[in-house]
Amino acid sequence: MQAATTRPPSLKAIVPQSAEFDPYPVWVLGGMSAKTNVGTPTAEGGTDQVAQRDKSAVAVDGPDGARELAEAIASHAGNFDSPGQLPYRDSVSAAVGLPWWSVANPSAHLAALKRPGMGVMVTANWDEAGTRHGAFTTLRNLTPGYVKMIVGPGAHCGWNVALREAGMDIDIEQLRFFDYWLKGVKNGVMEEDPVTYFTYNAPEGRAWQTAKTWPPKSRQTDYFLAARVLSTDKPSNPGTLAAPMVAPVRISSISVTTGVGSVSYETAPLQSETQVTGDPVISLWISTAAADADVIAKLDDVAQDGTAKSYQMLGGLRASVRKLGTAPYDNRGLPWHPARQTDVAPLKAGETVELSFALLPMSYVFKAGHRIRLTLSFSDPASGAAQTVTVHEGGRSASRIRLPIVAKQP
Repeated sequence: MQAATTRPPSLKAIVPQSAEFDPYPVWVLGGMSAKTNVGTPTAEGGTDQVAQRDKSAVAVDGPDGARELAEAIASHAGNFDSPGQLPYRDSVSAAVGLPWWSVANPSAHLAALKRPGMGVMVTANWDEAGTRHGAFTTLRNLTPGYVKMIVGPGAHCGWNVALREAGMDIDIEQLRFFDYWLKGVKNGVMEEDPVTYFTYNAPEGRAWQTAKTWPPKSRQTDYFLAARVLSTDKPSNPGTLAAPMVAPVRISSISVTTGVGSVSYETAPLQSETQVTGDPVISLWISTAAADADVIAKLDDVAQDGTAKSYQMLGGLRASVRKLGTAPYDNRGLPWHPARQTDVAPLKAGETVELSFALLPMSYVFKAGHRIRLTLSFSDPASGAAQTVTVHEGGRSASRIRLPIVAKQP
């Protein structure tokens, strides 16, 4: 994606897999920056991963191979693997002396990416975390007729899973795409619907679906939180529920792991199968004595026997960067947080605040008789635990999650 922003005349088509469009939410998930995941640049005393990789490099054939290898390794002396811990969009990297999220941000070069002439097929997998964002936002922001998207089952770049379990051979799709853009083969690849996506638990023959754009048409349905229950009925009276702060979540670009001690809300057993396809959004009202709180909201499919499944169906936000703004690109109407250092607003003890954030895109069929579970995990980024959070329910501070429900196909 970064190479594509320079638009070299030789670049006719690209197929970015699980690639970033706006890398900030990928690496810090709503402001919850984790130094161990972002990494430490060599200049700050971290492991010299560049040198470690160079040790395995092999010289090319020919009498000059050894010399050329030595020169290449020497040229890497100033390189680094990571810009360091950068919790805000305007954080400056000590390694380069620049606001890194702007430097490394393909979306900051949107005009170049939108220029016609380059084919783009983005892909993602449902069971990966932050890197999932990129495909959906890229699709919405590039010029129609030049961009396609395929989303399959499996973890990060898990197209072996898609082939084994869902019959999708991504290599064939890439070859069709490149044949069209590089060879001019009239194979109809760009006449198909731009979006192809897999739906977990879909009826036989309907696992793979297509759409003109993302998200597909759906009914936005509010499920309110009250007394550990998720219901489309808004609570008539205000209520609260105390939740413990657990150990900090572990965040990487491909997965998110939450601690124990969270609080959950569940629907009644579903009367019919319910397909959730699109971008869930949560509006959560909380108060706490802590100065800040990291929040993870996660959806699970709970079967009749109590077993649960989830495929990174989650989202998160650090409360201190809850301020909302207008995205500089098409963000599908979802909550967007500027997350600049000047936007930081610590929590005040006992003050009730609203946290609005989107969960990762998803497509999942919850079977009849199953329950939809929403689990909230909270941690104090300063101390890690010891505090509690109060979730507010009903009244003017009615916490809820909005699910995109797709009508059952005939």
